Amino acid sequence: MATESYYKVVLDSNFLLLPLQFRIDIFAELDKLLDVRYEVYVTKGVIEELKKIKSRHARAALSIANKLPVIDAEGGVDEALLKLASKDIIIATNDKFLKEKIRKKGAPVVYLRQRKYLAIDGYIR
Repeated sequence: MATESYYKVVLDSNFLLLPLQFRIDIFAELDKLLDVRYEVYVTKGVIEELKKIKSRHARAALSIANKLPVIDAEGGVDEALLKLASKDIIIATNDKFLKEKIRKKGAPVVYLRQRKYLAIDGYIR
């Protein structure tokens, strides 16, 4: 019996700011984009990073992040996300340099395109 693939989508800090900056529902857009079973996560580093940003957007992003399960990851935020990136763990970020590193690693990455919808680079099974 074949089992359906299950993915983890790990959100970066800048990705959590998208709903407030561009009025986009990232969860609805992820549902449209990903035709696979998945669950959304954040890292402890992302939560800590959002706590340091002093803006109402960051506070709102933090309230979203606090409702998500936390996935264990060692290192700084970008380093941890890069380590997590794999065929089964999709990183959602708008950081250009992190996105390039993830793609070089051969892992999929989700990002905002044209300020209004999400796109994915990379192969998911």
